[in-house]
Amino acid sequence: MKMQPPLPLYTSEQIRALEQAVFDGGETPDQLMARAGAALFSVLQTTWPDARRVGVLLGSGQNAGDGLVLARLARAEGFRVALFGWCRPEHLHGAAHRAWLELKTAYPDVVVIHERGVVVTQDDFDVIVDAGFGIGLSPSRPLSAEASGWIEYLNEARKRGAGVLAADLPSGLIADTGSAGSVVQADVTVCFLAMKIGLVTGHGPAVSGRIVLADLGIPPRKDPPKKQTPDVQLV
Repeated sequence: MKMQPPLPLYTSEQIRALEQAVFDGGETPDQLMARAGAALFSVLQTTWPDARRVGVLLGSGQNAGDGLVLARLARAEGFRVALFGWCRPEHLHGAAHRAWLELKTAYPDVVVIHERGVVVTQDDFDVIVDAGFGIGLSPSRPLSAEASGWIEYLNEARKRGAGVLAADLPSGLIADTGSAGSVVQADVTVCFLAMKIGLVTGHGPAVSGRIVLADLGIPPRKDPPKKQTPDVQLV
């Protein structure tokens, strides 16, 4: 394991500015999402090498697109994949919707489950990928009852032996503060681009599990924030 010196911590606003700078430099949201999903799938494979059954929890934002890229890559490798969550993938927007179309075109038989009760009755996943919320959750945008129910399901599935892999942040964790009410308990969190404050403050350390930073090939800012993290794994 390669350990790095302490890394700068970013707020959600700084992450959005970093993303915008990347897009202004010629990258597209689809390209960045493809790398995020690939990083997520790579960590899944190395952490759970015997896993063959994967569930992907989808929210309504771009974080869902990272999960959809992973789902497509997993299907290509022969994994059994099911999608579920509080947003139907056909209702996604932007790059996330395009990731859904790419998955659906490649694998028209992809399983999409809309009822939580149905997922519970088919609860035999080796790993569940939490692609619910990224940095979009804030105190002014509280969890819905439906999202809280799905979070509860993930945590119960983990108690029964499923691994939980969070995309960017465990759903329910506030990126800027680490505060949380109902929150996913992850075994591993793959943090994209740069470290978020919430992963190492408040509830973050208790619910994030092992943190893997995937910088997606984007160089750090020349004026990084001054707060520093503990050591984390860099891939």
